[in-house]
Amino acid sequence: MILIHDFGVDLETYHELGKNNDFPMVEECPHCHAKHSLHRHGFYERNAITAEKEYRLLICRFRCSICFQTVSILPHFLLPYFQHTTRTIVQWLHDALHQTGTNPSKRQLISFYLRRFIQTISWIYMYFARKI
Repeated sequence: MILIHDFGVDLETYHELGKNNDFPMVEECPHCHAKHSLHRHGFYERNAITAEKEYRLLICRFRCSICFQTVSILPHFLLPYFQHTTRTIVQWLHDALHQTGTNPSKRQLISFYLRRFIQTISWIYMYFARKI
């Protein structure tokens, strides 16, 4: 399972800090709902691509000692299963929807994100509705 967390830093700072980021403690297993601290289970590397630069980030994992499932803590500027940052994707979608400054070399990628955005609009709405 993936949990999104706001580390209070930007992408560049998160990258520079690496394993020294202020990773939160997970006090309840999201799988079995056991109320105990999950144990750190190492890190894995993940790409984060902006319009200007590519980064290799360390993502912290935790493991439940009861159900043995793992939980990853993903920084808020990344989306699960996407390499491009949230800001980059939103900017491309904005440009495509307003037909301004769309990069022709990224046309297929932008089209992919636009289709995915339209297919998941109800999920996106529910996500933000829960935040209010």
